[in-house]
Amino acid sequence: MKLRINTVLAPAKPDAPFDAPHRILWLSDRRNEIVLFRIEKPLSVPFFVNLAEVIKSVRDESLSITPYQLPAWIQRPEVEIPERDKNIRKLRWTLIEPLVSGTNRSAIFDQALRGRLILQRVAQTKVHRQRFYPLLIRYWLYGQIPNALLPAFAKCAGVRNIRKPGSHKRGRPTKVLVAGHDLSATGVNVTHDDLQNFYASLREFHLRKGMTISATYDNMIDRYYSSIQERNGEIFHIPFPENQRIKVPAFRYWTKRLLDDSDLQREIMGENLWAKTRRARPGRATDTTIGPTDIFEIDATVDNCYLISSFHRNHLIGRMVVYHVVDRDSTAIVGLHTALEGPSWDTARLALYNAFTDKVAYCKNYGLDISQDEWPFQEMCSLLVADQAEIMGKDACVSLQNMLHIDTEINAVGRPDNKGSVENTHLQVIEPISWVPGAWRARAQEWEQRRSVELKLDACLTLAERTRLLILEVLDYNNNVRVEHLLTKEMIQAGVQPYRRDIGLWARANKIGEGRRQLDIQQLYRCLLPQRAASITNQGLILDGMNYLPEGVDCERLLARARHHRIPIKLHVDSNSTNRAYHFDPQTGTWITWRLSSSSWERYANERLEDVLDLHATQAFDAHDAADIQADRSAVKRQRQRRTVDSAKREKKKAPKPASKAAYFRGVNEHRKWERSLQRGKNARAIRDTEAPIPSATAGNPLDTVINFSSAMARRRAKVIDDRKARNRKKDEQ
Repeated sequence: MKLRINTVLAPAKPDAPFDAPHRILWLSDRRNEIVLFRIEKPLSVPFFVNLAEVIKSVRDESLSITPYQLPAWIQRPEVEIPERDKNIRKLRWTLIEPLVSGTNRSAIFDQALRGRLILQRVAQTKVHRQRFYPLLIRYWLYGQIPNALLPAFAKCAGVRNIRKPGSHKRGRPTKVLVAGHDLSATGVNVTHDDLQNFYASLREFHLRKGMTISATYDNMIDRYYSSIQERNGEIFHIPFPENQRIKVPAFRYWTKRLLDDSDLQREIMGENLWAKTRRARPGRATDTTIGPTDIFEIDATVDNCYLISSFHRNHLIGRMVVYHVVDRDSTAIVGLHTALEGPSWDTARLALYNAFTDKVAYCKNYGLDISQDEWPFQEMCSLLVADQAEIMGKDACVSLQNMLHIDTEINAVGRPDNKGSVENTHLQVIEPISWVPGAWRARAQEWEQRRSVELKLDACLTLAERTRLLILEVLDYNNNVRVEHLLTKEMIQAGVQPYRRDIGLWARANKIGEGRRQLDIQQLYRCLLPQRAASITNQGLILDGMNYLPEGVDCERLLARARHHRIPIKLHVDSNSTNRAYHFDPQTGTWITWRLSSSSWERYANERLEDVLDLHATQAFDAHDAADIQADRSAVKRQRQRRTVDSAKREKKKAPKPASKAAYFRGVNEHRKWERSLQRGKNARAIRDTEAPIPSATAGNPLDTVINFSSAMARRRAKVIDDRKARNRKKDEQ
């Protein structure tokens, strides 16, 4: 074991030769001696020890070699040392240099010789002998270098230390006291109890409620520095006299000190709030991943645009909820979902379904034709980071783990900073399209409150149209926004372009991590698509008022079974499109795809499920509003019908009665034939009246003429007979 000068030895076991760290000032193998100096208080003078015994203790691990950190004011390069400190160091070094160099370098450690050497130096410099001992101790304590003699001004005056106040008032006297205007206005010092009041007030009023420092001070005075008084039957908190309470400048001074101190700041704000707003964030979120599709982050936010119904353009439906799924490694958006429901597992699972499946079909639902290369992300992740709002229960976590082998990390309440990649995405994607009618910027709260009515009136986008804008913005975010800071050395050498899509594709092909897992679309259906209750009838499957028919299946037998009673089933539905629904048949273990029937296709094709439900709700509201009018019309109809029947009964009673029942039933055919002839005459007369010219104002009203159908038929028969006789007569003449 080779020991060196300035090495620090510390006790490692209870049986060590000494109980505090010591520095090696000098050693000699020839003389088998070593000089040690205690570097912890109480400090002592150097002393000689047997070198072999020290080496034996180090080998037995009773002593250990320990690093010793020199103070910062000693470890300064020459260019950073002020001239004043250099002059002080030069003066001190001039005094002790002959004692610690040359032939006296080892002699100074001997107690008998040390006194004589210092006396000689006193005679030479005319400096008192007590001046040399502190300089020698500093020199030995800090490593026997000239910089050890630099002045320790950083340790002077107790900078940043909170001192216990005395009876004498600290600080500048007030002007009224100096001028003798008010001799009692000496004021008070800030005590430990006052600091506790500052802590509580800053925590509650400034940091929690967001009040200004002035408002925080006023509330603190009302709570801690006031007396309760009754005035006119009411209780008030009256502040103490001005010379008995803390002034505003003192409060501002201590507020600045408390808020600058990270430890006190952490104590005041609480662990969650401090971690979210003030904690250090070394590195980047991408440093925690091992490759692409390793960690996905999911989060929801409320969109900043008011929407209208797709079926009724003047029906306001409020703002939608936007889900983003972000790959932490490339920060690319791999999943998107919009809904009218708040954050929940039912909506979050649809965002994950979008992240794990093909985006071409998804974009086509919104009228966008893209290629596979424009949005190529469709892999499952290994870990999902989410809030408690997205994954509210254990069933969601268990389903993801057991069915898709995806682990979940649920953030604590109030800690969205643990998924900062997706939190920043909301602002970068939604804000650029805040210019559309009905939109408002998220930071302009006051402006939105003043003009919220006008914004709602300007709304013109439906849920599908707003989603289309978001998809275009996401495509631009992934393919057209440069992120040079994400490029690594290998990416630059490979010529990867600084876009999230290119970075993600390169990382998927080159980074080490879990390989791409084969997607089981049926497992995605069962795990991620929400279930809705439906029923099979003889006309097809009925889901939320829409009619579906099975694809690729002989439906005759299936629908025939439901002719007498409906068959209830559970469907897996993608709310982005009502065109298809999926049903898992547990008996056969196969999936059946149901497609909208022709009649429902004309009405509900390519619509979102939320829009269809909104339509049905709107129709129900319209039916409720029209119920009174319908009831009024139905009542009038029934009363008119009853009056007609009553009038017919009265007329029948006035008519002559038949001789018998047999006579009543016997003449049915003749009566029907006669009535048919009368009906034909009425129709012919009605046609002639319709084709006749409009009579003048002086002419009589033709409706006033009563038509005698019996005489008209007699005249027609006579005419027919006359025509027949004329024809016969003509034949006889020939």
